[in-house]
Amino acid sequence: MKLRKEIENTIREANEDRANAALAICLLLESKLGLSEQGWFDDDPLLQNEINLLKASGRLKAQGCPPLPNRSPRAPRRRVGRSA
Repeated sequence: MKLRKEIENTIREANEDRANAALAICLLLESKLGLSEQGWFDDDPLLQNEINLLKASGRLKAQGCPPLPNRSPRAPRRRVGRSA
């Protein structure tokens, strides 16, 4: 239940920004499970970049959730369409 609560807090902190929430949840899962080492994020250059930045800064650790990444207000948002 602890992981579920951390995911809920991560979503709440994203302030209804789905793209930012998804990125933050993936970073949380990376910090808990090390999924990038198993290839889970190989096709996501944005997430790979964030993981590398957090690892380099020492902020991505095996415990706790890293803070939400700061995003420029001018940064383009990726929209994910719904499939029929």
